[in-house]
Amino acid sequence: MKIHSILLIIFLFGLNLQSQQPADVTEQVAQAVRLGNAELLSTFIGPSVDITLLQTEGTYSKTQATLILKDFFTQHPPTSLEIRHQGSSDNGSRYLIGNYLSGGINYRAYILLKKVTSAFIIQQIQFEEE
Repeated sequence: MKIHSILLIIFLFGLNLQSQQPADVTEQVAQAVRLGNAELLSTFIGPSVDITLLQTEGTYSKTQATLILKDFFTQHPPTSLEIRHQGSSDNGSRYLIGNYLSGGINYRAYILLKKVTSAFIIQQIQFEEE
């Protein structure tokens, strides 16, 4: 009986640890966008990133990208982000496509992540008004 109790405790402890594992990187990125948190989103950006935000388009350093995203989220705070499609490609890239709503305006959101060594980094971010 003692062994069964110990096994049950170990099993339940293992379930608890699994439930505390971090979410998939695409969900973490989506959550940062839902929060309008440029600082959190920047933790997934490598040394540079391609950005298309309304009239702003180019390749920016992580620092520049954080400022651009912060400005975007300040001017267009998120009401919601609904992921319409997400997936991965043969080369291991992951992507999110969704609708970003702010102030009654709908934007098409596209985020591409590439695996670099053992982590995924954002390679491209696009928000285009629909």
